[in-house]
Amino acid sequence: LTLAAGGIILTTMLVLGLIFHLNTRHYIVETATDHLRSQALMLAEDLSSLLSRSRSADIDSLADAISAVIGRRVTIIDNSGRVLGDSEIEPSGLDSIDNHIGWPEIRGAETHGWGRSKRYSHTIKKDMLYLAVPVMVSGERWGYYRISLPLSDFTLLRSNLATMAAWTLVAGLLLLFAFGWMWRSTFNEIKEVQEAARRLIAGDLSARSPTGLKSLEIEMISHTLNRLAESWDATSRELVDRNLKLSAILNSMSEGLVVLDQQHRITLTNRAAKEMFHFKGEAEGRFLLELVRNPGIQDLLEGRISEIDFDYGERHYLAHLSNLVSNTGSVLVLSDITRLQNLEQTRRDFVANVSHELRTPLSAIAGYAEALEDEGHDLDKRRDFIGRIKRQAGSMSRLVEDLLELSSLESAAAKLNPVLLRAGSLASRTVENLAPAARARSQEILISNSPDWDFIVKADEQRTVQALGNLLDN
Repeated sequence: LTLAAGGIILTTMLVLGLIFHLNTRHYIVETATDHLRSQALMLAEDLSSLLSRSRSADIDSLADAISAVIGRRVTIIDNSGRVLGDSEIEPSGLDSIDNHIGWPEIRGAETHGWGRSKRYSHTIKKDMLYLAVPVMVSGERWGYYRISLPLSDFTLLRSNLATMAAWTLVAGLLLLFAFGWMWRSTFNEIKEVQEAARRLIAGDLSARSPTGLKSLEIEMISHTLNRLAESWDATSRELVDRNLKLSAILNSMSEGLVVLDQQHRITLTNRAAKEMFHFKGEAEGRFLLELVRNPGIQDLLEGRISEIDFDYGERHYLAHLSNLVSNTGSVLVLSDITRLQNLEQTRRDFVANVSHELRTPLSAIAGYAEALEDEGHDLDKRRDFIGRIKRQAGSMSRLVEDLLELSSLESAAAKLNPVLLRAGSLASRTVENLAPAARARSQEILISNSPDWDFIVKADEQRTVQALGNLLDN
C-alpha cells in the first residue's frame, strides 16, 4: 500500500511538474507582456507629451533615463524605423543599427496598436522579449516606443520553482515511507479484513472478518463487515424464496412476459412468451429483434408507439411496452387476441352483410311504393307493383332469417343453395328489381342481346340476384 501510494504521488508530481514546466513559461511571458504593455503605453503618452512641447529633445538620453528608472531596456524608434535612442547602445553606435521597421513587434504596433516578439538579440547577446507601442504626436504617428526584457530571468525563476518542487516531492516520499513502517501492523489487519471481504464477494456468505484488532478504526470496519455479511445471508435466502414464488407466478400466467435491459436484450421470459415466440434454447442475453423479426416490434422498442397488435405465425398478439420503475430496462407484455380478432372480423363482416343484403330489396320496395303513388297507373299495374313489393318483402324476410342464422352461428360464411339457372334470367330479375328505382331517376337499364345469356350457371338465385343488384345499384 505504501509503495502504491508512493508511486501515485511520484507519478502525480511528475505529471504536474511536466504540466507546470510547459505552462509556466507561457504564463510568465503573458504576465510580463501585460506589465510591459501597461508601462509602454504610459511612457509612450509621456514621450508624446514631451515631443508635443519640444521636437528637439535628446531622445537617446531620454531612453537611458527611463531605463534607469524602470530597470528595462528602452528603445525609441521613429516612424521610418530608425533607432533614435537605446539604453543599451552608446549614441555613437546608433547609426550602425539595422532599420527596425520590419521587426515583428513594430509591425504589430503599426497594425494592432501594440506588438510583441521573442528572439535572440545580437546586440546584447541574450534571448529577449520585445514589446512595442506607437507614439502619437498631434494625432499622427511619430514613431514607436519599445521595452525589452531578458528571458533569462524567466528561466532562473522556473529553475528555482522546479528545485523547490523536487525537494517537496522527496520530503513527501520520505515521510510516507516512515509512516508505512509505523503502520505495518495495521496493514496486516487490513489484509485480514480484505480476505474476508474477498470471500464474501466470491459468494461465501459464511465468511467473517476477524475481531479483537489493535486498530479501533479497523475493528469498527470488521464488525460492520460481519453485520453486513449476516444481512446478506438473510437477504439471499429471502431472495431465493421470492424468486421461486415469482417464477411460479410468471409461468402460470397466460400472458407472455419479456423483461429487457436498456439495450433491448432479453433478461427474463416466462413460459407463455417462449411458447408464443417459439423460443428455442436460451433466450436470455439475446436481442429481442434477433428472435422476433417484426417492424412493429422495432417501433415499439424505440418508443415511437406504446402498444401494437401483430400477427406471428398463425396467432394474433397485442404487445404493450412499459419502462421499469428503476429505468434500467422495460417489460413487454403479450396477450393472445386471436379469438377476439376473429370475433371482431365476424362482427365487421356481419354488419357488411346486413347493409349490402338489405339495400337491394329496400330500394326495390321504395321504388314500387313511389310508383303506386302515381295515379296514372291502372289497377292491373298497381296489382303488379304490389306483387313485386310482396316479393321484395319476402326477400327481406328471408335475408333477416339468414342474418339471424349467421348471428346464431357466429360465422361469416353464408349458407348457399346452388341450382342450375340461365344467366339471362339472373340478369332479367336484377334489372326487373331495379327498374322502378331507375325510372324514378329518369334512367333506363338495358340488357344487351348476346348468346352468353343462354349459358347455364350453378348459383344460389336469391343471393346472386342480390349481389348483381348491389353491384348495379352502386
